Amino acid sequence: MKLKNMKLKWLLSSIIFTLSIVILSACDGSGSGDKTSATNKSKNNTKPDIGALITDLTGLGDSDGEDQAASDEYRELDWKELAPDTTAEEKIIAKYQPQIDKIPEGGKGAQPIYDKMIAEFNALPANPKLDGQKIKIPGYVTILEQEKGLVSEFLLVPYFGACIHVPPPPLNNTLLIKPKKDKRIHIDDAYSPVWIKGIIHTKNTKTDLATAGYLIENADVELFDSKE
Repeated sequence: MKLKNMKLKWLLSSIIFTLSIVILSACDGSGSGDKTSATNKSKNNTKPDIGALITDLTGLGDSDGEDQAASDEYRELDWKELAPDTTAEEKIIAKYQPQIDKIPEGGKGAQPIYDKMIAEFNALPANPKLDGQKIKIPGYVTILEQEKGLVSEFLLVPYFGACIHVPPPPLNNTLLIKPKKDKRIHIDDAYSPVWIKGIIHTKNTKTDLATAGYLIENADVELFDSKE
């Protein structure tokens, strides 16, 4: 890739900054009735580096992975498997390379290019081979709905604070989770990573916060550090 490290860092930082403003304004909503819309508030405002935004959830799935796989009928899914083409992000950046090179740092005219890149990032497809599989996957919670202090619907994402202080990942790295009633976690525990077990479906679902490329209904939800 011809893009120099400094310019790539500037580009991606600009994308994150722009998306953060858009997403933060979009997240300012409230529900009605018995179900209330809710969002997590990050415990710190530090934005992750771009690697955290476009790669898999590093480290969470490593704990006791072999022992769990041997005794559990649910296959532990790597976040990389959610994207059919793991080089897609690099291809998108390379596609817009000539236009990027013509724009001076901080120059006008960059926004339309960013908008096109962001749209292509968000349109990256889900992996149809995963449809119907019984899987388990670790991740972070972005609350969509809660009932009486329990999280009744949320997005599972690979980094903390998605749609709160950082932009959402592409739809193929976003899962809509609808937990079993007896497996809902308390809203206060939504800051912690969780394990999700269930049957995954490749189904695009648009929510108030982001579009999910996968759906797991009747999911088991456990705090990551809990003993299964």
